[in-house]
Amino acid sequence: MSEDDIFQTTKFVIQALDALKNEYEKILENLVQSAKILSSNKIEEKINLLRNSMNMIDLGIDEAHVMIQLDNYLQNVDGEKHKLRIQVKRLSQENTWLRNELGSTQKKLHESEQINACHSIEIENLKFLKDIQRYNNDNSTSQENHEHDLINDLFSSDDTDDEKDNQPNHSKNNIGSNDDLSMVKSQSTNNSTKDYEIPARLNTLHNLVLQYTSQGRYEVAVALCRQALDDLEKTLGHQHPDVATMLNILALVYRDQSEFKKAISLLYETLSIREDTLGSDHPAVAATLNNLAVLYSIQKCFSFSILITSIRIFYYF
Repeated sequence: MSEDDIFQTTKFVIQALDALKNEYEKILENLVQSAKILSSNKIEEKINLLRNSMNMIDLGIDEAHVMIQLDNYLQNVDGEKHKLRIQVKRLSQENTWLRNELGSTQKKLHESEQINACHSIEIENLKFLKDIQRYNNDNSTSQENHEHDLINDLFSSDDTDDEKDNQPNHSKNNIGSNDDLSMVKSQSTNNSTKDYEIPARLNTLHNLVLQYTSQGRYEVAVALCRQALDDLEKTLGHQHPDVATMLNILALVYRDQSEFKKAISLLYETLSIREDTLGSDHPAVAATLNNLAVLYSIQKCFSFSILITSIRIFYYF
């Protein structure tokens, strides 16, 4: 039996009980009037029975009303549950939509960050190119007069009295030599002449790095050197004199930061490239050995310093 059938049956029962109650009331009323005229124990007994029956009928009617109210309450609860289910479904759909929107927004944010990073790199490159162009413009008027002059030492040097006697300078701050950034000529082992001239862009880059290091902006100087080194290796290959010059410039920056181990490692790499490309008797090789000797002397590794200095003297003579 369904809930609707129970509900309808309960209503019919209530109506029947109401009708029965009315009949009992009429009978009880007649018996009461008869009892006034004729006093009899049987009549009193019938009256009590009728009253008990009426009480039972009232109880049944009350219970039927309670059942109807309970059914109405259950129907209301079912209605609320249905509304809540609809609301939960709607919230689930909204949650799914919000998750999709969040994923899309995060993807757009990631793409925007990548674009921003690319733009930042482009801005830095443009600034670098602008600085190079400015330096090239400043040096263009005097470039013809200084085409064959020696370029400043890659590593800053101190003025000493030995310069008057044209002796090599081995002070702690003089890690480079003038041969590192000048046109050098030498005889190779097979007596073939090799000319090597430092490109103007490396001279400009060297001046720019010196400016950054003088301002204490070592991270910018290192990043600039690394980027230029990567470009040179991609275009010229690792075994090229320009790459060796760039490594020497980078060693300058590490030297100024007192990171001598990194500077020494770069100088050994520079030495290897110059020996392979320019020949072991090239002045730039001797200059690199001089740089290593000074670095070892700064670190109080005098045995290495003496050995490298001896090798340098051997190359010169």
